[in-house]
Amino acid sequence: QYLLKLREVLPVVATLIAAITFQAGFTLPGGLNQNSGEAILAKNAAFLGFLLADAFAMWCSVLVLFCLLWSMFCDSEKSVPLIDRSMWILMASLYGSLVAFIWGVFAVIHHESLWAIIIIIVLCSLLGLAAIEGEIFYLILNQLPATSTEYRLCKLLNTLWVSSKSKPINLSNSHENYFPLVISKYS
Repeated sequence: QYLLKLREVLPVVATLIAAITFQAGFTLPGGLNQNSGEAILAKNAAFLGFLLADAFAMWCSVLVLFCLLWSMFCDSEKSVPLIDRSMWILMASLYGSLVAFIWGVFAVIHHESLWAIIIIIVLCSLLGLAAIEGEIFYLILNQLPATSTEYRLCKLLNTLWVSSKSKPINLSNSHENYFPLVISKYS
């Protein structure tokens, strides 16, 4: 049931990634030579890394679209694995576009500002690691202040729920503790 609902969202994300990577392939880092029309950085190793990572990301996102299309015409036994694999292929596509971004920025500004490259590589690597391991992502999100009314309401409900259960819950340990009433409703 969950994977079939996921099939409605994944094509939108895959199409956006395909469009972004397609555009990045034609809006090349460093630009084009006005006389010959060739990429200025064509012989740069970082530029070639950008092209490979961008092509990989586009290939993966288009493969996700094909898998999702095939899943619509298969019976549920065959469509569920296709949808499940599509999620992993889409993650590979996101990582490919992240690597392409790093290579593209490196190819363009590595001569000018090495410290900016180091910061970009570290931040993008942390983002990639946080996305791989969901717990790291939730630990980071739990450190950010929340200002939404929905969060305040859920925190109030959590306080009431804790006081009725008479055992305290440490809000900093788990993202589920913020919304115990909501999570127990959908569990």
